[in-house]
Amino acid sequence: MKGRFFVLFFILVLTQSCNDGKEQLKKAIAKLHEHPICLPLEQFVCISDKEPYVAKTDDCRSRLKVVSYSGSIVCSSCRMRNMYKWEAVLSKLERYPIQADLCLIFAPSGKNLSQFKLLAKTLPQRYPIYVDTANIFLKFNPHIPLNPAFHTFLLDENNNLLLVGNPLENEEIEKLFWQIVEEKSGKRE
Repeated sequence: MKGRFFVLFFILVLTQSCNDGKEQLKKAIAKLHEHPICLPLEQFVCISDKEPYVAKTDDCRSRLKVVSYSGSIVCSSCRMRNMYKWEAVLSKLERYPIQADLCLIFAPSGKNLSQFKLLAKTLPQRYPIYVDTANIFLKFNPHIPLNPAFHTFLLDENNNLLLVGNPLENEEIEKLFWQIVEEKSGKRE
């Protein structure tokens, strides 16, 4: 009898913690929707297929923007090695009659900065990489949770949040991502 009570209690606690996790998730997403995402690109160094340069505010002005932020708590070099995965997304986006930008922002920690810059120069890239060495992105966006799961966004032309989550890492997010792209472009694929 005590064993059954313990199992029942454990299931109740587990269920409650799952519900608490869902509530926290809903609160974090609601908080993200309260404010547009600020893209202070002019405060970042931009690495492209050319020499590094100071980014311009109008570097990312399309009707849709895919923003992926890799902060210092995530291995920036590891994330950079996986950038090729965005190629499929970019190729598919080109089929839609809507302009979309990919904005990859990396904030490597000081100890990893030189390794990051070396890797950035050696990897072939089709899109710019923004380097935020002073964690300006999070300072301008204090409403963004520290959890890396909330660091990839689909934004509209006014930087309002349309979707949060990485379509490369979650099938449900990917489905929602393409539904929004289709809706915004007026095209069904």
